[in-house]
Amino acid sequence: MQINNLFKNFTENYDDSKIKDNEINYNKVNDNKAEAEKSLSLFSLLNICIENADTNKDGELSEEEISIFSSKDLSSVLSDADINPDFDIENIDSNILTLLKQSINNIISNKNISEKTSDLEDMSSEEFVEKANDENASDFWKLIGSENAEEVFKGIDTDSDGKLSSEELNALSKGDGDEKNISLIDLAGFLGAKETEEEKEEETVEPETEAQPAAAASSGSVGGGYGGGGISAGSGAGLNSNVQSIDENKRTAEEIDSEINEQEEKKTSVEDEAASKIEEQEELIAQAVEESELSEEFKEEYESEKERYDGLISDKEKEITEQETKYQDYTAEAKSYETSISDISSQISEIESKKASLDPKEDASLISEYSQKISNLNAKKTEMENAKSKAEKNADDAKQAIEKLKSEKEDLTEEKNNLLTTLAEKYPTDKDAAVELQSKIQEYQQNIADIQSKADSDISTINDNIQTLKNEKTELIQNEKTQKILQENSIKADSTPIEFTDDINNVDWTKYGYDKEAGEKLGSTALRVGSSMSSQHNCLGGVKRSFIEATGSSPFGNPGQGITAAADCLDTMRNNENFREIKGLGVNDLNKLPAGAVIVWSRSTSGSSAACLYGHISISVGDGRESSDHICNQYTRVGQNGTPVVFIPIA
Repeated sequence: MQINNLFKNFTENYDDSKIKDNEINYNKVNDNKAEAEKSLSLFSLLNICIENADTNKDGELSEEEISIFSSKDLSSVLSDADINPDFDIENIDSNILTLLKQSINNIISNKNISEKTSDLEDMSSEEFVEKANDENASDFWKLIGSENAEEVFKGIDTDSDGKLSSEELNALSKGDGDEKNISLIDLAGFLGAKETEEEKEEETVEPETEAQPAAAASSGSVGGGYGGGGISAGSGAGLNSNVQSIDENKRTAEEIDSEINEQEEKKTSVEDEAASKIEEQEELIAQAVEESELSEEFKEEYESEKERYDGLISDKEKEITEQETKYQDYTAEAKSYETSISDISSQISEIESKKASLDPKEDASLISEYSQKISNLNAKKTEMENAKSKAEKNADDAKQAIEKLKSEKEDLTEEKNNLLTTLAEKYPTDKDAAVELQSKIQEYQQNIADIQSKADSDISTINDNIQTLKNEKTELIQNEKTQKILQENSIKADSTPIEFTDDINNVDWTKYGYDKEAGEKLGSTALRVGSSMSSQHNCLGGVKRSFIEATGSSPFGNPGQGITAAADCLDTMRNNENFREIKGLGVNDLNKLPAGAVIVWSRSTSGSSAACLYGHISISVGDGRESSDHICNQYTRVGQNGTPVVFIPIA
């Protein structure tokens, strides 16, 4: 059941207005219509507004913040938000904006929309549906809605026994941290991500790196909950969450090039417009000269000298542009080496630590191998440090050249503007006429200076944008090279699997080396990441984000980079010294795995779904659910012949 259905029920119970298909109308630029519609649903916009209302970013919406938000113009709230650039805010129907704001105000002003967990315990499906049909029921049941009650019940009743158990309700109530009550946030987070395995296997999508851009904007649930003096905004909630900002589906070099070209075209447009306006002022100056009482000889030399200065100034402008491009490129190159040098230094330290723990007699061969890897990495690090220093010097030289050229251009412009005064010394009889003309054209010269100043300011902003894009592109390319270097000089972990021999219902995972602290940290982080993304078709992207959030790095590369298909993560996990493969488990054992366990599914030859084509990967939450780019019950099947491999974090 999708979150926007819940939101629709709520808005319809408080407003007379209706929203066709419960979707904002916008220009669809995304080929994947279903994904685009889902990611820009009303609930996603609700997330943006809650983030915007929390002005002091303390995770709580106070009465004052709610009051301030209620007085804001909603279109400006959305315009200021970090929203998907494909979303055409300008063309949102004003009636829909009004309805959205009314709905938000209704939600944030009704903090007590919840039901006690104890009141729902042992409730049957029939009782649940009957309650939702009761016209006198509380807002909680109005939110669910009679037409959705049966489906909602099935979503909560994970063991399908027809009763709501305390375990099922506790799992549902964890969304906002208040286990005694089931709130709006709990329902939105749990049911919004709920999706059956059969539905998943019918999906046909591309691998992780080619996920549609709109998916990155999808947030799914509000994340946080009702409590204290206001609404908890939640650390993982909304489009502006830390999870989303880690890498935000890293773009390709080609996509960045396209944006750079757009900025360059914008820059050219500004230059052309300024040149056209300056030309108009120059024509007025030429007309004033022609109509003056200057001698023909004076006029002829004036025009000749003016043309010469125009050529010199144009040449300086071209040189400045060339040096600005060099400065941008060298700066981007220097910046790109920073992360690479840091990554290599970290790997050198790691290998040195491993080397120090080896026995010189028993591990002589391994020590020699580690020494060689350290030597290789140090050489690469030195190479990058030298390249960075060279790029920084080139950037500094270019910057100095720009300053010098701009100064020379200013001198030439001043000489050009003083031509009349200069020539008047050569032609004494024309001096009075020249002084009079100079006075007339000073206004035109000031206009030219103002036009150029405005253009320079706009161009400076565009150049900053270009610099940022070039930094991103160069860093992206350098990162790929660095990852290859790190991979070539990585240490292979002991990949010997551990055979599982215990009762899955009564097992001490520490017996198998399980690192409880690391596992619970990864599991809780994955729960937060999956809840905040609440997308689909990007399981590996979600897992990468979870690793980055929990450990600082991902073994599979950053989102949008590195490994692109879930099934291809198997060798990486087997060579990860922080995890150990557990053999001997069946698919029905997977929902009993400890928090932080990573499950990698192979491809299946039985279908054309995403899971069949690319496999699947997830992180166990520890309560029978898994997290990837959303939260759902633990997978127990991928196609007809997909097989899972389990890894647990080890101390």
